[in-house]
Amino acid sequence: MFFFVLFFEFIEFLTIFLSVILFFIIFWRNPINTLIYNHFKKLSFKNKIFFAWFTLFFAIPNKIMINNKIPNFLTGFVLFLITVVSYVFPFFIVFYILFWINVMESYFFAVLYEGKKFFKDFLDTKLFENNQTFSKDYFSFFWGNMPSAATTKGRTGILTTIISGLYTMARYNEKAQLRERTQLEFTQHTTGSVKKFATPSDSLNFQKELENHIIDRDLVILSAEKIAKNALKNIVDSIIG
Repeated sequence: MFFFVLFFEFIEFLTIFLSVILFFIIFWRNPINTLIYNHFKKLSFKNKIFFAWFTLFFAIPNKIMINNKIPNFLTGFVLFLITVVSYVFPFFIVFYILFWINVMESYFFAVLYEGKKFFKDFLDTKLFENNQTFSKDYFSFFWGNMPSAATTKGRTGILTTIISGLYTMARYNEKAQLRERTQLEFTQHTTGSVKKFATPSDSLNFQKELENHIIDRDLVILSAEKIAKNALKNIVDSIIG
């Protein structure tokens, strides 16, 4: 559990870092940068730290991952691909979790900012020093129409999760078929046959070969996973030499 949390935090930090790089590449000439810089210079030292932290760790990732112009179908496809790939390479599920964390953060922040006066007043005072014109420009750029971007991404995520659930059911069905067919064909090969195994290990190896044959012959999903695993193994072997 400790290593999963450590890995998750590393991926989260890496995502933020890449978001910042992408932001400055994509929006380098956007007027918002000048507005942010001019506003930053006017802040007190403590508020500069808070403003920089909020912008780098919250606003920019929200702009890149939530309030973007990526079509919903593409967002859904990437999420579905992450879910599928995570069955082969489990660490990919971290990206799925990060997506939902960002959606929930974006949504609840927007709801709190628009619905809770004390929360809005605190941010307006600390981040913007009550510069309402700049705060509107800032949130319009990074959040758009406040909760709408997160709501749209959330709906896309829910639909993708349902589709991924159907894929998972199909995958589990193939695994059940694999167990049944392996048992059946193993019995057919060994019952009333002269084929004997010298050791239990030989029996297990034969059963594994039989499983691989059935996967290649009959099971589309598990066959695709097998191909992906072998491709990764070949890449790793070529790198290691």
